[in-house]
Amino acid sequence: MGNLDLFISDPLIVDLGLFGAWLEGLRVEDVAGPVEADEALQELVLADCSDQFRLFWMLQPFLEHPSSQLAAQRRYRMLPATRRLVLDAYYGFDERVMRELIGRKPTAKLRRETEAHREKLNVSLRSCRRQFDNLQRCFSSLEEYEESVEWVSAGSGSLRARSSEECCGMRGGSVPGLVKGRSGGVDGGQAAALTTYLCENYLISEAVALRYVHVSFFCLHLFEVQKRRVLFLTFTDWEAFSFILLEAWTAPGSGLDLDPKLTMGLRQLKSMLADAKLNAAVLASVQAALELSLQQVTAARPPAEIKELAAKVGSKLKALVKRLSELGGYLTNAKDLKDLFVELVEVTEWLRSLPMLPEEAAALFDLLTHALPEVHFNPDQITCWQRFMRGVSGCMLLMYARVPVTSLIFLGP
Repeated sequence: MGNLDLFISDPLIVDLGLFGAWLEGLRVEDVAGPVEADEALQELVLADCSDQFRLFWMLQPFLEHPSSQLAAQRRYRMLPATRRLVLDAYYGFDERVMRELIGRKPTAKLRRETEAHREKLNVSLRSCRRQFDNLQRCFSSLEEYEESVEWVSAGSGSLRARSSEECCGMRGGSVPGLVKGRSGGVDGGQAAALTTYLCENYLISEAVALRYVHVSFFCLHLFEVQKRRVLFLTFTDWEAFSFILLEAWTAPGSGLDLDPKLTMGLRQLKSMLADAKLNAAVLASVQAALELSLQQVTAARPPAEIKELAAKVGSKLKALVKRLSELGGYLTNAKDLKDLFVELVEVTEWLRSLPMLPEEAAALFDLLTHALPEVHFNPDQITCWQRFMRGVSGCMLLMYARVPVTSLIFLGP
């Protein structure tokens, strides 16, 4: 049998195992490995690995711009299923690297800093650069999406943001593959429309696109994630926080930005809750139901202990509501918003120090969420407060089992 000098395949045959090794920055020699007692087989394996690596290098420019280049060209044809697997792998990322990137805009300075830390992260230079560049492209695309949002007349001289379907040029009232959320919109607030936008631009799966939406949300708002107080939180925690806040605090047309209607409402509520009469009404509604709510959610405490806990929480309730209203004001100021999670950790520490069980803390948050009496607050204000509380309570309950209790308890002894 003669030597095989040329092999042509259409569509392309992509070895996903070798592709993963190439993405990690390994060399051909690293993945080919020695084949004992068979030099011919060794040469064949080495040639096949070299051919695949050569193909990956030629594909890279197309993978960076898949919707405009990969989908349009005919030189490197792949089956749709193969193309999706290749793109999902290319846009996949290492959580150790992304933990260093969240909370900061992907600039050239951050790229250099991340490359300098690659040895600590145990990631190759090529892999580090690929992950950063992918995030930078996706983040820029989402910023372009926000700029494309237009405001149109909603009648009576008011304005509304164009719906996510209008912005994406979609026909029909739902986003494929995503379900309706509690607020009547698409689950994840604006996350669904942003995910669809990335899927269309990068031909990646919804799961991968959604992760970039989560990371980009933190990059845009520059949340502080590197301070000592929050270092115990993992990348998985931050993804979960992003999911919660996107669902509760964004709206169709807002992109990654917070819903302006929410932030304006919280600004009003902060000043209203500073009024002694209104504040007393809110506290009274919570205190009236506190002991009963604690009894309903836990059977681990005797009645006397529940009564004592309710009294202890009640004595600190005024300070807690004040702190929550202040945190609501953070949403209106980008500088304050950066420290949101540092503040949430402190509130969570206080709850842990009482001590409250997770289900008891959930019951307290539920009471606080529905604490605004209808006789004193209009429906829009109540809705704004409930949306705000859904965000902060969801994040704090996730922190609850993980946050370390320290001596810094902001509500006093």
